[in-house]
Amino acid sequence: MSQAFGFSCKGGLNTNLNQFELLTTPGAATELRNFEVDSDGGYRRINGYVEFGDNRPNSSNRVLGLAVYGDGLIVCSGTNIYFTLDGTTYLQINRASVDSGGDNFSTFSGRSVSARTAQGQCSISIFEGATTYG
Repeated sequence: MSQAFGFSCKGGLNTNLNQFELLTTPGAATELRNFEVDSDGGYRRINGYVEFGDNRPNSSNRVLGLAVYGDGLIVCSGTNIYFTLDGTTYLQINRASVDSGGDNFSTFSGRSVSARTAQGQCSISIFEGATTYG
């Protein structure tokens, strides 16, 4: 007959002590998978992830960079840059000669595509403002 044994998970994630020293702190974890340290003490299960959209832009090419912007996502794929609000429909945003005062959707999407060649993995920096930082 087996009997249940309970122990308190209150030691937190501990990666700097050896196994013998960890025996003196019951409830400490040395590795967590799908769990994280809870700010209230102990551990909590990570809620997980939800798929964003049904497809990707330019589906024959890999995604090379992502950045959250506004209520959507900027995606670099192949030699193009896209923006999406829902992960299903994408607007190609690497356009040439955009008006400095801004464009409406039909004017913007009617502009020619700016050629981007030999694009590798991307790091995206967002700049908003009229001053130079640096």
